[in-house]
Amino acid sequence: MNIWVVMDDFLKSLTKFGCILFFLLIFVGGAGFLFFYFQKPEERPEVEIIETKPEVDKGDQFSSQIARTWTAQDGRQIEGHLVAATSEEALVRVIPAERVYRIPRERLSSDDQTFIDGWLKYNNENLPYPRLPESWPRSIDGRNSKVPMHETRDGTDYVWKTEHYEIRSPEEVKTEILDSLAMICESIEGAISGVPLPLTWARPSTEKRHIFLYPSRMAYLETGAQPNWGGHYDPETNEVHLVTEFLEDVDVRSFFGQYTLKKRNQYDLFVHEIIHQATLSVIASEAPAWTTEGVAEYFTALQNPPGRFNFADPQLAARRHITDSLQFDGLIEVKTLPMPHLSTFLYEDTGEFNENTLNARDGGFCYYAAALVLFEYFTHGDGNSMRPFLEALVSGADLESAVDAHLLRGRSIEEVEEALATYWKRNGLEFEFTIAPTLRISDLQGEVGLDSALSDFRRGL
Repeated sequence: MNIWVVMDDFLKSLTKFGCILFFLLIFVGGAGFLFFYFQKPEERPEVEIIETKPEVDKGDQFSSQIARTWTAQDGRQIEGHLVAATSEEALVRVIPAERVYRIPRERLSSDDQTFIDGWLKYNNENLPYPRLPESWPRSIDGRNSKVPMHETRDGTDYVWKTEHYEIRSPEEVKTEILDSLAMICESIEGAISGVPLPLTWARPSTEKRHIFLYPSRMAYLETGAQPNWGGHYDPETNEVHLVTEFLEDVDVRSFFGQYTLKKRNQYDLFVHEIIHQATLSVIASEAPAWTTEGVAEYFTALQNPPGRFNFADPQLAARRHITDSLQFDGLIEVKTLPMPHLSTFLYEDTGEFNENTLNARDGGFCYYAAALVLFEYFTHGDGNSMRPFLEALVSGADLESAVDAHLLRGRSIEEVEEALATYWKRNGLEFEFTIAPTLRISDLQGEVGLDSALSDFRRGL
């Protein structure tokens, strides 16, 4: 058979099959189209699209960390943080000046008053920022009457309670010591409330402050105290820990004796630690170590006799306190005080301060003395710049901003050191700024019994 005839028949058959397949596909496709075209669409529920936003705590807008614009009734405006408020007034820290002002509610705009109302819903109407005296008293005396004290037992502990304090001991304590402690504690409360410094601002006032007495130094050291301490304040628990024997009427000579309490000011150590406890809000702020140690040394220096605080001549009281710390009955006094550089000391925290005092050859004498003279200068010699400085810190300002605004005030560190040295030189004390201050023989002066005293002093070092 001719191959071409076969191929012709095959192509005709293929063409006929292709046509049939083509029309079949058209038929099926058309039927499917008609089916879906006339099919009633399925009804589906309408979906509502809701945009979700993170839930915001409405109380956040009333945080003291958020600054806002405040407008007076006359249209004047300031930027500041709301520190606290009542239904009658607002305490505002103005920025960038870092000054705290009391603003009567009626002087503020309606929007500001509405904001205060909202703030009060999330913060109880509470203003633990009492008004401060406008001037310094000559003295505050807490010895006028015996402090009421209630004695109880708690397990094996003896417990004595006054209005603001609770004293505990595993053993009985002499009545005269307890009476003195109670009197000093309550007199301190009156002293820190009676001066124009915000030492009681933002401080819890309902709970009693706890004091623990230990019958022996061994029992005291078991609390984790440093070997060079005779007592300490624990800011984590707001408790004071002391060794009872150091509150006895002793007159033991020691060099830089943190433990021995002389007859004239035998409760100095106790006052120092109680001041820490009573000024909790200052410690809880970003206050540097010289501030917290300075205020404790300041009130300790001005206590004479125990329970009475004399503010008539704070420079003389500070110098006498530094001299008394040498434990030589005034035979030797400090002529030149080695001082840490303010570039670091102004910003040094408590941990750094404690490390420096622990490692110092003089037991930290120079660091505590430096804290005292610096605190006294900014309180009395620099126009009481200490007040706005502490107000700023306690109300939430950061340390660097508070230092710049109130202590430096455009001055360099070197200029402040010069002003500090000039001020104290007029008051009988010279400074030598150094990296690691330690008291030396050449820094002292004296007359009666000087040779013998210096020999004892040299052996003590």
